[in-house]
Amino acid sequence: MKRLRRVRGELAPEIALIGFCGAPWTVATYMVAGEGTPDQGPARMMAYRHPQAFAEIIDVLVENSIQYLLGQLKPEPTCCRSSTPGPAYFRRASSKRWSIEPAKRIVAGVRAQVP
Repeated sequence: MKRLRRVRGELAPEIALIGFCGAPWTVATYMVAGEGTPDQGPARMMAYRHPQAFAEIIDVLVENSIQYLLGQLKPEPTCCRSSTPGPAYFRRASSKRWSIEPAKRIVAGVRAQVP
């Protein structure tokens, strides 16, 4: 976060500084596969075959994402955003469980500390 403070200090006030955090699903796909994959198949397979274990990964990533974004808010960026995967990788129920709900938890966790 020191780097963001340095960057914010070097920017003119009218220039936006945007904080960023990868979505839990996106980070989990890299963790499970060990690299990026074109179809995110290894993560989708783990979520399907071992939903409880995958949920634990998502839970850890949600909590760490909240802390990471809170750290980014200290240098006062113009905004923070988290990536979210497109619906092409999910069926409707899976999208809600693995993408939408974790994103809502991150927003709630950040807003609880920085309204």
